[in-house]
Amino acid sequence: MKRRLHLIVMVVMAVLLGAGGTVIVTADEAAALPGTVTLDRTSGLITDGPMFSQATVSAACPEGHRDKIDIKVAKPTGTEGFLAVNITEGAPFGSAPFTVRMPTGSTPDAGSLKKGLGTSLADGVFPIRIKCKPATGTADAENYFAFNVEITGESWRIKEETVPAVSTSTSLSAGPVKQATIGSTYTLTATVTPDNAVGSVFFSGTDLGNSAATVPVVNGVATLQASVNSPVRTKSLKATFAPTDVTKFEGSVSADVSYAFVDPKSVRARDEEGEAVEPSATLEPGQKIRLVVKGFRPEESVDVALSGSEAQFTDGTAGADGVLNDYEFTVPEDAADGNATLSFTGADGGTEVDFAFLVGEAGGETEGATEGSTEGSTEGGTEGETEGATEGATEGETEGATEGADAGGADAGGTDSGGADIGGTDTGGAADGGTGGGEENPGPLASTGSVGLSLGILAALLLVVGGFVVYHAHRSGRLLSFGPTPRD
Repeated sequence: MKRRLHLIVMVVMAVLLGAGGTVIVTADEAAALPGTVTLDRTSGLITDGPMFSQATVSAACPEGHRDKIDIKVAKPTGTEGFLAVNITEGAPFGSAPFTVRMPTGSTPDAGSLKKGLGTSLADGVFPIRIKCKPATGTADAENYFAFNVEITGESWRIKEETVPAVSTSTSLSAGPVKQATIGSTYTLTATVTPDNAVGSVFFSGTDLGNSAATVPVVNGVATLQASVNSPVRTKSLKATFAPTDVTKFEGSVSADVSYAFVDPKSVRARDEEGEAVEPSATLEPGQKIRLVVKGFRPEESVDVALSGSEAQFTDGTAGADGVLNDYEFTVPEDAADGNATLSFTGADGGTEVDFAFLVGEAGGETEGATEGSTEGSTEGGTEGETEGATEGATEGETEGATEGADAGGADAGGTDSGGADIGGTDTGGAADGGTGGGEENPGPLASTGSVGLSLGILAALLLVVGGFVVYHAHRSGRLLSFGPTPRD
């Protein structure tokens, strides 16, 4: 039965070949040894003998099969046709790579495909096998290197294996992360895998033109830096890899990256009267202020928190322009005195804007310091000056008057004019009552040279004035006399 089936198959094949049918035979790559074969030619005629002059194999023959080489063509029937056998030139074939040379036969078609295939010759693809052999015996069925040739009419050519294009993947990242401030720059980085992929990346979603947004891939990376000049908004960025050779690498596209352009961070505050509240101002518990905060993504939720406080505050929401407008904040009644920071944090972009202030009674510290300083200075200064002036004036007047009275009594019987003129003046009191009083009780000002000199001059003036008065009294006859004078 098996013989009949085999016969039927052979008949069918013969009919097909006789009718000019095309039989395609592919190389059994799973059975072949790993390695590539390179010929000294890539095409020729099926009648060329030999088919090629030499072949170079990238790997060495297996151990024990390095002494001879057979070159055969696989037939559709499962048998092999000989192109050359028992080649020993260049042996042993144990190094990699090795080269085997086709011998020249005695006939023009020796070593040709036409002779090797014989009656199996037809259009199609046929495996050529370079078989490694031991010094004696036959080659093992699996010890060979293979390549394919394609026959079309009277010609043949190397049938290159169709290698599918390598798939790629592309990822995109942006820095700074999530958002960039208007007026600054941001960087887009596309990473292409595998890193030997050749091509370029187009960054879409930027404000750049096509040529400016297309960057060559170098070692799997393409980088683009751009400026932020547009208004506040959120953009969808993407990186598209385009291979230079589509037969070697496939294109790929990154996932979309949501990226925002935002205003620089800023905060302004006003009290209930609409007056500006500067940072580090003092706010009382229970006091209300309203704030305008910039730097967020469009329509972003904003978390609000106060340092050192467990109080919960209502979240805010930025507008389409990224501004949190007119947020009302009340200082908690239990807020501790001292420094405090009100923080606004964007839920998506992570922007944090702080407003610092002091908790306490407004003006309390200034009022206390001013009151204490003024009271102390006024009280001390007034008390000292009053006491000193009163004491000096009183002591001077008393001592001067007493001294003047004594002098007047001794010289002129104690007249009022003598005592008043000499010892009763304010100047004399300040100088401690004239000449005698200055030496016995100099007073608090005598500790300095300048004050002593002034007192000396004043005493001298008093002596002159006193002498003039005595002289005038003597001339007028009033000295040591009582009652009216003859001139009266």
